[in-house]
Amino acid sequence: MKLPQPTKLQLYSFIASMPLIALLLNYIMYHQRIYSELKVWTISFPLLILLGTGSWRMHVIIEEFTRRKFPELRQTKTRLIIMALCIIPFMSFSVSVIFFIYDWLHILGYNFNMEDYKAGLLVGFCVNLLFETLFEADYLLEKYKESLQEKETFRQLSVAQEFDALKNQVNPQLFQYTFIADRGRQTKSRNIPE
Repeated sequence: MKLPQPTKLQLYSFIASMPLIALLLNYIMYHQRIYSELKVWTISFPLLILLGTGSWRMHVIIEEFTRRKFPELRQTKTRLIIMALCIIPFMSFSVSVIFFIYDWLHILGYNFNMEDYKAGLLVGFCVNLLFETLFEADYLLEKYKESLQEKETFRQLSVAQEFDALKNQVNPQLFQYTFIADRGRQTKSRNIPE
């Protein structure tokens, strides 16, 4: 099975936001140490980027699956409910894994703190809410453009069918008589001396 490719908007959003997310999570876990310890930047920052990349790829898969199952504009409500039911628990799981790994391995001396965990969940929820709203708005805009193009194509086909129906209603003999009469007029006008 081939993994779905992220849209340009998803990719650019991830590239722009992941450093900020890593900065916020490092600040939550290490507080003022991020200003004085280079190890936070050389060890924790890349690790959070790596873990965030895996979480982001799973979000892309969830979104693609949901959009494939419920692609229509009229299915937006269902799509949003299913995405919320999938993405919120997955985001919570991703944040939990990050805090569990940091505590279990005592990365840079980190010990689990419930307040840190709650703040991490809040960051994850806010980031997901912001970007999922952006991605869904982009998706809806694309679907709306497609529906407008379909309507225009349908209108053009309808006009073409009406024209064909009118052509078929006109008696073919009428064209023959018109051409004969027109040819007769042209012959008479040539025979009249000036």
